[in-house]
Amino acid sequence: MLLVTPYFLNRLGSEKYGQWVLINSLIASLGILNLGLGDATIRYISKYRFSDPSRTVKIANTTYSFYLAISIIGFIMLFVFLVIEQSFALFIPQDKNNFIQLLKLGLILFCIRLIEQIIFSIYKGFERFDLFCKNSVSSKAILILTSIFIVFLGYDLDTILLFSVISSFLFLIVEFVLLSRYLPGFSILPKFHKSVFVEIIGFGLWSWIQSIIGILGYQLDKFLVAGLAGVTVLAYYSIGFTIASQLFNLFVAGSNWIFPKVSRSEVVQKEMTTLYHKSQFMLMVVASISITTFYLIKDPILSLWLGEDSYSKAVPFINAYCIYILFTAVTIVPSFFTLGTSSMKIMTSNAIFSLAVSGAAMYSMFQFFGPIGLVFGRTIAGFITVPVFIFLLYKFILKIDPRYLFIELLLPISFAALMFNGTNAAWIAAGLTLIGVCFHYLKNYFWIKRLPV
Repeated sequence: MLLVTPYFLNRLGSEKYGQWVLINSLIASLGILNLGLGDATIRYISKYRFSDPSRTVKIANTTYSFYLAISIIGFIMLFVFLVIEQSFALFIPQDKNNFIQLLKLGLILFCIRLIEQIIFSIYKGFERFDLFCKNSVSSKAILILTSIFIVFLGYDLDTILLFSVISSFLFLIVEFVLLSRYLPGFSILPKFHKSVFVEIIGFGLWSWIQSIIGILGYQLDKFLVAGLAGVTVLAYYSIGFTIASQLFNLFVAGSNWIFPKVSRSEVVQKEMTTLYHKSQFMLMVVASISITTFYLIKDPILSLWLGEDSYSKAVPFINAYCIYILFTAVTIVPSFFTLGTSSMKIMTSNAIFSLAVSGAAMYSMFQFFGPIGLVFGRTIAGFITVPVFIFLLYKFILKIDPRYLFIELLLPISFAALMFNGTNAAWIAAGLTLIGVCFHYLKNYFWIKRLPV
């Protein structure tokens, strides 16, 4: 979707495009209905895939059946709720009736995506990331190509969403067929196993609470922009958010293998610590260098891609989000380790703390700087919440000296300073920091001859 953003922005106009962004944000927010069973599916399928293969089929059927029921019940409830238009008076555009119709189509699309996510979780649990990627990329490509074609024909948002629903539903049928071939015993018709559900729901509920908090924190800024500044500003704000989130998602996709590996492994503490430092070291180097490189070369590329006018309105948000995502990337590997070791209380407590700090910082910065203050607030909050999260991981999961956590923060902080102030001194400082951190990891962690305790 990122590559065709200028096309949609030019064809639909900033106001209609902003409405589309707002609808997608509302659809994404409905992910709070997932009860955390996606992560639970990954964990327990990876746990039983070798020791009890028949149980993995029951897990897949149970979580799919539950999500199907949630989709149907949730759609009915939310469909009824949406007819009460006054409930959305704070952020719905002037053409309220049309926007409500768009949201109803969006609800159907959400139900399809919810069921699709459990299919993806099944593949991840079996560590078939090749099949997950093929299905995920194909699903997104079909959705984007359908939208491009409908926009090219000159139709409005309601038609775009209608054909998005149709194309997504047809591809979902294809995904069911492919999954049935890969996992004999998987049933499209509901098959619910109570004993399986009881086992996984404990993990799922903690994951669900964390997911609710994460979704609220992830989407809150866009609702604030739409409500306080309007959907036109949201259109340009979303460009910076989309670019940064796509970069972030690339790093997440490259680290997806950690969750099932930690979940299934009966490893000793030292081996887990070795895996953590190897993966965190590689991710931090790649993220710091790639995001900084993008930041330095983006102006001619994005101005040509978006057009001078659109780029000039979006570039403050793009710059601010690059710094934010660089620092947030530090949490990717710790999050997978926390999930993989079922340390959901730590994950959830940190999520609540992060949401509170982020909400307060975003609101405060918005008062001073307007919409871009929301990104400043998120970044400032990250400087508080990220070290706390890594401290909890070090102390209670990896059980190593928390004083070493500052090393993990050196790279993103130094490269963020480079992006904020690209002077020769900043370049030298970032380069020296990179060399120092690499030496430290290679000496103490990468071959793990001596672990800090």
